Amino acid sequence: MKNVNIYSLKNVTKRYGENENAVTALDNVSADIRKGAFIVILGASGSGKSTLLNILGGIDQCTSGKVLFEKQDLSRYGGKRLTAFRKEKIGFVFQHYNLIANLTALENVEFACEISKVDRGRAKDMLGRVGLSHRGDHYPSELSGGEQQRVSIARAIVKNPTVLLCDEPTGALDVKTGVAVLGILKTINKEDGATVVTVTHNADICRIADVTVSMRDGRIIEQKQRGNPNMPDEIDW
Repeated sequence: MKNVNIYSLKNVTKRYGENENAVTALDNVSADIRKGAFIVILGASGSGKSTLLNILGGIDQCTSGKVLFEKQDLSRYGGKRLTAFRKEKIGFVFQHYNLIANLTALENVEFACEISKVDRGRAKDMLGRVGLSHRGDHYPSELSGGEQQRVSIARAIVKNPTVLLCDEPTGALDVKTGVAVLGILKTINKEDGATVVTVTHNADICRIADVTVSMRDGRIIEQKQRGNPNMPDEIDW
């Protein structure tokens, strides 16, 4: 699969507002993302990295250009097709967990099963996979930040997504806990073959990436490839 692109972005621009009040969040970005890669998008606040992640996940759409996912043009999708795309293909992990406060850890993951129409029995399996089998009956307020983030990962992967999109997944965690969370994401990438795209301002995370992409002012300014025999010699960022 090393030569297969799961995403191809062609001259993607995203603007908010109109005329003299318009703000360009992405500026003519073209890129290919290889299937099964672990990508880290690095940049300061306002660099465009979260906007790019939202477009990859079908949360937002570009103002101009094309976003191809498995050769299908997401930029031409309407609301219902984007909703189906997110439900079937994408898992999201956010900085602030977004767990439902009045549901237990297990119930939070089971709720994701219901939305995605997958077997509720997978919820226990996924909690076990992130090391939380013993915490399934605890509410978010009874869990540490790292445990809450692991629940959110279990929720994201319960439907076996093709792509896992992570927005500052360690931003609210201490270093040791953040390393543990990244280890889980890397394991999912290796064992499940999921394409993982993580945006961050923390350059240390780049150590586990197959490809690191640096952004500034809505543009990709640099890409670096790590030594991975499953990746091509040249990256099309």
